[in-house]
Formats: sequence, C-alpha cells, structure tokens
Amino acid sequence: MRNRITIIALCLVCVCSTHAMAFIMDGDFVRTQIADTDGTLGNGKANPGLRHDPDGTGSFPTEDYLTPGTAREGFTISHRITPSGGAFSHYNLNDYLKQISHISFDNRSGDIFDHDHRWSGQIAGRYRIDQQAYFNDDDEFIMFVMKFTAISALYDVRYARYIDPDPDRHGGGGHNTKNTRGNVAASLPDADIVSAEGAKTGLTVGLYSQSAMPHN
Repeated sequence: MRNRITIIALCLVCVCSTHAMAFIMDGDFVRTQIADTDGTLGNGKANPGLRHDPDGTGSFPTEDYLTPGTAREGFTISHRITPSGGAFSHYNLNDYLKQISHISFDNRSGDIFDHDHRWSGQIAGRYRIDQQAYFNDDDEFIMFVMKFTAISALYDVRYARYIDPDPDRHGGGGHNTKNTRGNVAASLPDADIVSAEGAKTGLTVGLYSQSAMPHN
C-alpha cells in the first residue's frame, strides 16, 4: 500500500541533555537512525527521523514522521517491587527523557539482516533489557525484539513502545493525526495494531505486535 509505513514491535518478555551518536539505517523503503545510548529512533530532532519511499527506490521525500515539530518515539517499562506496592515507570524518549542507563550498543548490520542494531540498558539492581532493531533493504517495516531480564523480584512488569508522529509538518499542516485501533481490511484486531494518519497528507505510520503474550 502506498504512503504507508509500519513499525512492527515484537515484544518478548522474559522474567528471569546531549545528543547521542546515531547510526543511519538506509533501505529501499525505509530511512531512519537509531541512537546508541537509548535505543530510540531518531537522534533528538536531527534528520532523518523516520522516512518512507513508497516506490522502494531509496529516494526519500522530505516528509518525515519524527521531524520537525513535537514528534516523539520511545518506550517505557513499568513494574512493582512488591505485589501491592506502587508502580515505577522508566522512560527512554528520542527527544529528551532517558532514564534507562546505557550498557552497550552493537552494529550487526550485514551479518544476518541488512540493518541490525543491538542496544542494551538497565536499571541497576532491578532489570536489564536487550533490544534488537532490524530490517532488510526490501522491507517496509522495522522489527523490534525486546528481551527483559529481572535482576531482583519484580511484579506486574509491562513494556510499551510508542510513536507520536507529525507527518504533516513538511506539508504545511499541523500536528493532528487520525488515530485508529485495528485494521478491518487486514483482519487485524484492535489489540494488535494502532496507526496514526496525517490529517492533511494521509501519511500513515503504525505499531503492530506479533507477541503471543497478552498485549493491548
């Protein structure tokens, strides 16, 4: 489908400010960069944020889902340290908030996938996360795989990935998007996919989960 890019988020959970350096990932359909210190797409507000060439020629338009404007991409992990205690939430966002400490970053591009970056972070004494972000040149999506390892006893652990795009900003539009859950045409239920469509351009980005674990 033209003018559509889907970010696929596959969440695997195993319970057991200065800008970052960023690595540009250029495919035939997708152009983005990933920050080595926080595992988010984009590098603050630097270009490219996230772009899509619907023709697959590698010639990317100026329209960008993450720049300029107030767009945001990132993830959150929440948990409790006692069964009935209050919840703690930690955020890594591309634009400013980075609460999960960086451990390592490894560029594996070309080993198995054309573009493959591994990021690891932690909250000391509580948990470690290992993220893989990858795609091939002919893909129109970015796949995320997240592994969570508890260092101490934790309860009600939850992971969320999100994007707040501004696809209309380069076209002279505003920040508003039409947000939708589910996709009837693709027979995808509300719990599996959410999408945001630019009110003026119709440019659409989505988050889709293939996880067998409960998700919403």
